[in-house]
Amino acid sequence: MTRPLVAIVDDEPAVLRALKRVVEANGFSARTYTSGEELLDSCLDGVKCVVLDINLTGISGIETKRRFPPSERQLPVIFISALDSPKVQQEVLDAGCSGFLRKPFTGSHLIDAVHKALDRRHP
Repeated sequence: MTRPLVAIVDDEPAVLRALKRVVEANGFSARTYTSGEELLDSCLDGVKCVVLDINLTGISGIETKRRFPPSERQLPVIFISALDSPKVQQEVLDAGCSGFLRKPFTGSHLIDAVHKALDRRHP
């Protein structure tokens, strides 16, 4: 059985490594990116869910989601951020997120959010 592929985008190398370890330890494959531009320049074929930091160097996570090609617009996105203001929450909702986690969060919260996002996409 193929392990679902999760794309993870964060510009902090230590956070990126930690998130990849958690995702892979829980039965998923992971592909990592250090910017929104890098994600958008890549081939998203096979990606089932995206974990996307909001505050990135370059374009923001929210802008990255807005720039998804039409064929990828339904891809579930879990936004992550150290910020949790009403403005950020509204932007996340407007961008059509599948989940939002405020840093720091536990590995189990991340995995729960990924499972929920995948369940919504494939009922």
